[in-house]
Amino acid sequence: MIYRMSDSTSFSARQRGRGGRPSKGPRATMTVRCPEPLAEVIETARAGSGLTTNDFVVGMLAKAAAAGLFPAAGEAGQDCLPLTA
Repeated sequence: MIYRMSDSTSFSARQRGRGGRPSKGPRATMTVRCPEPLAEVIETARAGSGLTTNDFVVGMLAKAAAAGLFPAAGEAGQDCLPLTA
């Protein structure tokens, strides 16, 4: 049987849903290598959470940052020099 294009619904008239997960916003890609014993600890903790490894590690880092566990600029053992003209 032969159908004419005018006999069928056009492709642009159909609604298409956006499948997949909702966006989490802009992201930066980072590659991190850690010792195998630490990777095993992280994987064991992650497996019980039901999250992906990425989501689990990002969550841990966000909590550490919120708790003030990252040193501020100038606190890493070096003094900051004043900016002068």
